[in-house]
Amino acid sequence: MSPRRSVSVQRGPTLVRADALKRAAQQDYLAVMATNRALAVIMALVLASWASCAAALDRERAIDVAKREVQSKCSPATPCTFTAKLEKDKWYVRVEFTRRASPNAKPLPYPGGHAIFIINPTGKVVGRVERK
Repeated sequence: MSPRRSVSVQRGPTLVRADALKRAAQQDYLAVMATNRALAVIMALVLASWASCAAALDRERAIDVAKREVQSKCSPATPCTFTAKLEKDKWYVRVEFTRRASPNAKPLPYPGGHAIFIINPTGKVVGRVERK
């Protein structure tokens, strides 16, 4: 078995070994890859923090989601009352429906005339409890 020989390449006045060039190229490649990974991690963190801020739902938005769900049942003639409560990371929006005894009577809530919507932080209804 013969000893390993290194091939030399002559550039100008200095003599550079081919394996040294190969190692330098590998180190440059690894440095670029590490930089790319670091940038990808930073971008992911920035996007994740932005998404959590954008997905944050407040009381008014939670009520708006519930209003869209019951828009056919709530009208000026039979208005609804909305109350929202945050528990853990979900909004619980209670909708109180009303009825009129006659067209001229005041709209009044009735027993069992309510619905509860469970809304996640992105504004999607994930649960619904309705009584008739």
